[in-house]
Amino acid sequence: MVTAPSTLSPSKASTFTQCPRRYRYTAIEGLVEPPTPATVTGTIVHAALEHLFVEHPRGTRGRAQLEATTATALATAIDEGEVEAAGIAPHQLDALGTKVRAIGEGYLKLEDPNDPVAVATELFVDTHLAHTHLRGIVDRLDLRRDGTFAIVDYKTGRTPGPAYEKKAFEAMRIYAMLLEPLLPAPVSVLRLYYLSSSTILEEESSPARNGAVRRRTEALWDAIERSCAADAFPPRPGPLCRFCHFAAHCPGDPPSTRAGMDPAP
Repeated sequence: MVTAPSTLSPSKASTFTQCPRRYRYTAIEGLVEPPTPATVTGTIVHAALEHLFVEHPRGTRGRAQLEATTATALATAIDEGEVEAAGIAPHQLDALGTKVRAIGEGYLKLEDPNDPVAVATELFVDTHLAHTHLRGIVDRLDLRRDGTFAIVDYKTGRTPGPAYEKKAFEAMRIYAMLLEPLLPAPVSVLRLYYLSSSTILEEESSPARNGAVRRRTEALWDAIERSCAADAFPPRPGPLCRFCHFAAHCPGDPPSTRAGMDPAP
């Protein structure tokens, strides 16, 4: 038997659904997957867009302002060691800069940044759920003209194919459920911005759907507690295994018991 974590995030919920063994490594043992060029790219772009909306009032946001916040975010990632930790060498910095600026251009093709009424960015929300706290961070919350709200999530990876579009909204549905008791009006739409391809995927949201999401999430947490009680976290092999930091140790003993795989402090 292992002790269940005290919190659950949409990303950890997705991890448990995709592979219980990977969930055990990260949520139970606290092992940290090292940054990769893809995750660092995402961090830089998210920071650049956050600061574009926070530092520049509506009506003053444009390409020059986004280029400036991108340059600052890139410099911060370099100074704080994130770029080096991801294995990006000094001679690759120009290519990284080119890539994050291109993703920023992809965003500008999606919308005029002066159009949205963004009421919050990088918004932390949580609520009590069953025997845990469900927590998450919303990239952007917009007020719509009809008085309802829209949740926007930025993606720097590939746009999913038609078979995976619905699954891509799983985390956002949880965000909508989390926000429901905190807002004066409902979240009516969920938007995924795939910046590299300048594509928007959209799904309607409603209080009725939030109730169903809560029930599914509570059932998922029950499954996590049962897995903890039995210490049963079977691996679930699939295409994502080739991207998993723990693939070489799975299945088998928890990687923290092996040389070179220290638990996070």
